Formats: sequence, structure tokens, C-alpha cells
Amino acid sequence: MKRAAFITAIACGLIGVGWVLATRAPATGGNFRVTSPVEGQVLAPGQAIQVVVESDQPLQFVLVTAPGSMGFSDQPPYSPTLVLPGNLIGRSTLVVGGTYPGGDTYVVRINVDVQPVLENFVEVHVPETLALRIGQRQAVSILGVDGSGNESDVGVGTNVIINSVTPGVVECSKDTALRLVLCIGNDFGVGTVQVVVGTVTREFRVSVGVPSVRGDFNQNDRIDKGDEDILRKSVNASANPEDPRDLNGDGVIDKLDLEVLKSLSCGEGPNATVIPGGGEAASDCFGEWSLPDGALLHPRSCVPSGKQSCVDGAPCDADGEADGICSFSMRLTLNTSDERLPECTSNQVTAYTLVKPSEADGAKRPEDEANRVGMLNALAGLGVLPIVGAVYTEEFQIRVPLKHGRRGIGKGSKTLKLIAQGENGAADKNKLKLTCYPSRTS
Repeated sequence: MKRAAFITAIACGLIGVGWVLATRAPATGGNFRVTSPVEGQVLAPGQAIQVVVESDQPLQFVLVTAPGSMGFSDQPPYSPTLVLPGNLIGRSTLVVGGTYPGGDTYVVRINVDVQPVLENFVEVHVPETLALRIGQRQAVSILGVDGSGNESDVGVGTNVIINSVTPGVVECSKDTALRLVLCIGNDFGVGTVQVVVGTVTREFRVSVGVPSVRGDFNQNDRIDKGDEDILRKSVNASANPEDPRDLNGDGVIDKLDLEVLKSLSCGEGPNATVIPGGGEAASDCFGEWSLPDGALLHPRSCVPSGKQSCVDGAPCDADGEADGICSFSMRLTLNTSDERLPECTSNQVTAYTLVKPSEADGAKRPEDEANRVGMLNALAGLGVLPIVGAVYTEEFQIRVPLKHGRRGIGKGSKTLKLIAQGENGAADKNKLKLTCYPSRTS
């Protein structure tokens, strides 16, 4: 093959459609060998490469091509120089062809890994956050910034390290074919992925299955049986970091979370946080309890239960610490206009009596005395009797300590009782039981 014809053939073939015409093209090149670069060698975009060849016979010329670039030498020692394009990233193939005076041509293909010089990057940009559904795959690009402020794709070569800090939630790996990092959501929660590029380390957070509506695990914009089924399948499992299924925040997915889900399914009515005291229907609105939204448990009727619970150190614990005491933040409301109690109307409360904790309880237990004083001070803040119109007390705290016995630490409970008397002489007997459970993660 003539030199001009060969150059035209190999250049058009490699640069155009990625193949070369040759009279001979054995995998090893016969007695024509390329000693540099070697298979799998890491090169940099824009790098000038000198191709070193060996042959048992004198050559006429050597041509080397890469995507978008070409080098040629017709003088001994036949070591052409090729400059890689500055935008070339990832796995690429160099094709080196050697032609002998008789016209025989040998071709050797060498796969190389073209990666940016990571030491040149002074900053690395990764996503701040990424949101995935369970089982969803998402490609992530990593961008590097050099000292001049130029931004370029880092790629996913061997000198880029990806660490999935929480693989149970999200796992990321390098996809060399796509030249991207590929992340998959494995389970509910928020995970962390670490990217190391040269001397620069960055992290980004990935939320998996975290709904915009609390409790909407199947993300259909409502809380329904499908969400309950998802939660039931996870009962007794440990919660992942920021796991949306851990609705009461105690670090464990259990039946208490199912109760909270029932509460969420009831929606947000005007009295969603108000607990009737459990007295006669005609007087049950004279006095009611109120706990912060999210701390309530509802039975199927969507009326808050007179039995409330919290786990020590969970979000419903106002002190925020697993210190052996649950602090319930709450208020009292009098003369409530409660649409759930249509038989009850009240415009004024003429008297109230705190039955429990009593003075005797306070004399025995310091926490009962503190609870008693806190409730009485909150009621006194409403002014002198009679109290007219619907009113709320200031917030106060009821402290419920855990029990310490021979078998270790167990749940503790306190029962509150208040009688409110209306202008018609009827009395509303209000009762609320608060239970504190030990933390299961401390």
C-alpha cells in the first residue's frame, strides 16, 4: 500500500468511523511492537504522547491516531508524537500502524484511560443533595475547577474514589461506560456519599424514599392503607439515618410509629391537637387537653386518645435528651368550640379543680409537685373566674420519669385529672394518662 493511500485510509477510518484498513492486522502486530504507551495507561487530556515502537525489520513510516488527533513519523526511530484533545475524557483507543517498504502494514490497538490531572483541581463540585425513590438509579456528574477557574468533567477514572458511607440507604459506584457516578436508592433514609478527587474530598447527601408529606411512604400525595402496609413490613427494624418511617424519632420502627401514622391520616382539623377528657358528651368541651401536633395518637375514630405516650429522648420529649424522663409539653383549653362534640356548648367555666396530681402526690414525689404547680400556674394565668370564651393556657410541661426496678429500667406513667364546671352546673371530668418508654438506642 502506498504511503499517501495508507495515511488517507487510516486517518479517514480512525477519525471518521473508528476502524482502519490494513493488509495485515494481527492482534500483536507480528514483529511490529508498541512499547509505549502500554495497555491501560493513564493519560491526561491535552497530553503530548511519544509513541515508541520496535520492529525486527526497517520501517517506512509509522502513523498513530486517537479520536480527534493524529501523529506521523517517517524517520528513524519512527516515534511519532500525538497530542490528545483537551476535551478527551475516559477510555480511548490509540491505533498505531507501521508500514514496511514492501507495503505490508501492521496495526496495533492500545486502550488507554484519559483522565484529568486531579492535582490541578483546587475545587470539586458535587450535588448538594440528591433525592431518589427506592430502587431508582441516578447518574451524577463530578466537576473539577482548576486554579484559573476553568470547570471540567472529572470523569470516573481509577484516580477518583467513591465511598458510600451509608450503603444500606444509598450506594454509588463508578460507571466507566457512562463516565459518571451511578447511585441507587436501597432503603428509606438519608445517606452520605464521599467523593475523593486528588487531594480534595467532598460529600453529598442522598435522600431515599423521603416523602414531601410526612407518612406518605408510597408518595401518592395522601396517607392511606398502602402507607400502613409499607410501615407494617418494617416493624421491629432499626431505623436508618433520618428514616421517614421512624415517625416518633426513637430510632426504632415499631407499633408506636403505626399509631403516629394513624394520627397523621386524620388530617389537620381545627382541634387536631385537642384531646377530650372523656367525660359526658354534653360537658366534654368544658375542659380539654392539648399536646403539640405529632405527639398525638389517634384510634380509628380520629379522635385523640386519652392515653398518650413518648419515648425518652424522641422528638415528643420536650427536653430532647434520653435522660430517664419524658417531658410532655402541653396546654389546657377551656370552653372549647369542638366540632367533634356537637352535643357540648360552653361559654364560661365557673370553677375548676385539679384532682391529680394532688397535694398528697406532691408531698410524696417531687415530679408530681412540679407538675401540679405548673398546671395550677398555667390555669391562674387565664385570670379570675368565671373564665369566659374559648381560651388556652400558656404551655407547661408534665414530667414523667421512667421506673427503675429489679428487672432494670421500665416504662413510667402519670395520670392527670381535672374537673371543669360550666355555667349550667354540669361538671366535665377530664382524664389523661401519659406514658414514658425507655430509649431503645441509648
